[in-house]
Amino acid sequence: MSEATDNQALGVPGSSAAPTSQFGLLGTRRLGPLFITQFFGAFNDNLFRWAFVAVLTFGGLIAADTSRVYNNLAAVVFILPFFLFSATAGTLADRFEKSRLVRFVKIGEIGVAALAVLARGLWLSGYEPVTSDRYAWGAFHVHSTMSDGLKSLDAIALEAKAARLSFVLLSDHGRPHPDAS
Repeated sequence: MSEATDNQALGVPGSSAAPTSQFGLLGTRRLGPLFITQFFGAFNDNLFRWAFVAVLTFGGLIAADTSRVYNNLAAVVFILPFFLFSATAGTLADRFEKSRLVRFVKIGEIGVAALAVLARGLWLSGYEPVTSDRYAWGAFHVHSTMSDGLKSLDAIALEAKAARLSFVLLSDHGRPHPDAS
């Protein structure tokens, strides 16, 4: 890469197509996406930290007069990973291509956030597998002895009741067997 090309990419004044101010760098193809990613990352961290402390304070989990302590503690908790893993991140950034590394990290963040939203949604809904009375749990496509199944209607009903199922959808096919119960 020539020196003129380097000057243009870095926005050195005097080069023909280069931005002339530091704000001009925001529009460059090389540095614009990095600035946007960093801005939204910092915004997200601060918004989440503020929301977390607000939920604790206004939810009555901590006293309002101690919210400053928890605000500072939340800041430490959010900054601690940057402090602990900055050397490792620098090593990875030197070893791998930066754009690929940023994409990998951002996709990982989206995945973790999606899992957190799913877990939070399940927790808020009171999800309890098979034991919840809030939902209709049932069995689909059940065959009885009226077609080619192994159990009678009474046996299926008893097992469904023991399993606390709300419904059983029978899908017997053909004409019922004349000797079936």
